[in-house]
Amino acid sequence: LGRIFGECDIMGDGDITKRELIKAIKRNGDIASFFNLPRKFRKDDGSMDMLDEKFKNIDKDDDGRIVWEEFVSFYAVHCKPRTSEIDDATTNTLGMIFGKC
Repeated sequence: LGRIFGECDIMGDGDITKRELIKAIKRNGDIASFFNLPRKFRKDDGSMDMLDEKFKNIDKDDDGRIVWEEFVSFYAVHCKPRTSEIDDATTNTLGMIFGKC
């Protein structure tokens, strides 16, 4: 989780803005898979709506920034991998395991 959060926190200021999330997803397919979002966003195909909904679900205080606590809380509620998947996490990409989120 820390690696994904760190890759999304492009500015390194301890939170993730929607702009940072979009950049991270475009740059890294594993991050797109982790969030179960496409790598490209367009207004006309619903992908921006998907991003907005996902971001809003994680950003509980609605301040436009995802902090570590919100990120972990979302993961704990919505992305519960089976124990066998956790063991495989050391060899598989997070995107393959947590793409259901």
